[in-house]
Amino acid sequence: MKEKLLLLHGALGTSSQMQPFASGLAHTFDVLTMDFAGHGRGADLSRGLSMQNMSDEIAAFIAGHHVQPIHVFGYSMGGYAAVNAALHHPELFRSVTTLGTMFNWSEEIAWRETKFLHPETILQKVPAFAQKLEQLHGENWRLLLSCTAEMMLSLGRNPLFSADDLKASDTKFTCMIGDSDQTADPLITEKFAQSSGADFFLIANTPHAIEKADHQKIMEMLLHHVYSD
Repeated sequence: MKEKLLLLHGALGTSSQMQPFASGLAHTFDVLTMDFAGHGRGADLSRGLSMQNMSDEIAAFIAGHHVQPIHVFGYSMGGYAAVNAALHHPELFRSVTTLGTMFNWSEEIAWRETKFLHPETILQKVPAFAQKLEQLHGENWRLLLSCTAEMMLSLGRNPLFSADDLKASDTKFTCMIGDSDQTADPLITEKFAQSSGADFFLIANTPHAIEKADHQKIMEMLLHHVYSD
């Protein structure tokens, strides 16, 4: 019987972002995906976004589908939410693997990450990205940008966990990052992994944007190093 694997998308994404991995890993795992609240066409953003709510959504999804304990692979924001969920509900998780996840949140970093999350700026400077966001999230894409920025600023003021929290957990954590990632710094991620007791893997010639990454290379790393035990 195949083990269960839940794939989690990143900020401003949807589960479609993880479809290449869902297809490529289906021969080994029973793969599940989910969309975080507020993401996707027609999604409700009336309650805004919070990282804690996203973590609660993961736990509720796993418990509701009766698939625990489960492996989880989370990209960027999805990885942070998964780690936090596993720290609060360890019985639901077999392992958590992150890709391109930023762990060193501070007010300064949050400001840096949000200063370009303005609809008019994106429309003017990167119209193709604005068009992509509208395709993914419909008319809510502007509101989603604002809510994501607020979530990041809140996280900068109050990070949800530290390396010591992971070190005290029995859950297996793995931090993966591309050597060309300019969002989640590889050196900082490696230092966090060392401090937390998590496994660390650096992926060559890989940027932060998962759409530009070598999906096959990442899946080979997952299968041969992370999930090979």
